[in-house]
Amino acid sequence: MPNQRSSRVLVVGTSPEAEVLKDEALVRRLMQNFTIMCINSSFHFFPVLDFLFFNGRFTSLSDESFNSRTIGLILSPVDMPRIKQYKIFRFHTRQGDFASPISTNITEPLPHGPTTLLDIVFPACGYMGFKEIYILGAEYRRDVEYKRFSGDELIVNRTEPTMPRRLEMELAHIRLQQWQRYFEGAGVSCCAISKNSETPFKKVGLESLC
Repeated sequence: MPNQRSSRVLVVGTSPEAEVLKDEALVRRLMQNFTIMCINSSFHFFPVLDFLFFNGRFTSLSDESFNSRTIGLILSPVDMPRIKQYKIFRFHTRQGDFASPISTNITEPLPHGPTTLLDIVFPACGYMGFKEIYILGAEYRRDVEYKRFSGDELIVNRTEPTMPRRLEMELAHIRLQQWQRYFEGAGVSCCAISKNSETPFKKVGLESLC
């Protein structure tokens, strides 16, 4: 694993709330105070990041936008031939298995959850031993159709999800509750920065972190 610049990790998703990171001064401050983990195309906001979590079921990246970034390590559940020139930490998932147990060993097969955060990022955070996790741009809202930040579709070509949104959200909220219990038992502080977050995690203001 690359060196972690901070014991606090900022995980950035792809919802419109991530657009606060268009503020370059804010991004510079965050880079000084956090290890940066980006999910799929949220790498767009950072010139340098420590980890990119890349979900090959839904995403392919354009070479032009991807190659302009400095990325410490890519974690992907599948072999991604277009990014094979980068060092990828691969692990396995059991397709179609929505089992409930939480695994934090990303070198072993994982229960396959409905979103990148739950089935890739959280296991990696547990595996790497982070004790402070802050999430921006992943709200898991039930009341609106999921939208991504405005520049996302310019960077990423996506296929249709593999399940209906309602089922995806129900499964996600079951897994979120399980992760909350795991984090509490492991002494991990996990907080939501997004104002509209419907995750079970404590909400904190971005301004209080930098």
